[in-house]
Amino acid sequence: MDATAAYLLLVAACLAGVLVTPIALPGTLIILLAAGVYAWATGFATVGWPLLWTLVAIAAAAEAAEWLTGAVGARRAGGSRRAAWLAIAGAFVGGLLGAGVGFGLGAIPGALLGAFAGAFLAEASIEGDWDRARRVGWGALVGRAWGMAIKGAAAVAMTILVAVAAWR
Repeated sequence: MDATAAYLLLVAACLAGVLVTPIALPGTLIILLAAGVYAWATGFATVGWPLLWTLVAIAAAAEAAEWLTGAVGARRAGGSRRAAWLAIAGAFVGGLLGAGVGFGLGAIPGALLGAFAGAFLAEASIEGDWDRARRVGWGALVGRAWGMAIKGAAAVAMTILVAVAAWR
């Protein structure tokens, strides 16, 4: 395979990673894998270990941010630890259930509504205060939305880093 074809395949794989990130798939890991395969295939000529380790750090931080921001949102809204944990679990279950709708696009509202439902139910079961539970659920939903945005931005940044490095 010539260098131009390899570069275009790398960019296509990275863009695929960016596109699947919003539907709760590990797009950052796809980008990392594409960069690693490209580096290995080209003898680490343009994409080397320092960039690969940078991508590992960005991907790990983005994945953690995606999952933890819902819990942080619930806690910032005055929620309990139980609400924070159930916001994470609810986002996971909601994303899985929603993934079967609309070619995977249902994972986005599924994860958001799951974070809300988990935090809401946890808080309502503790205090019985529906208004407080609603605020905590909303905090979890907004936090989870921020996590998705952070992960999407990280995927775009990773793609740009890889594309620029491989272009040299």
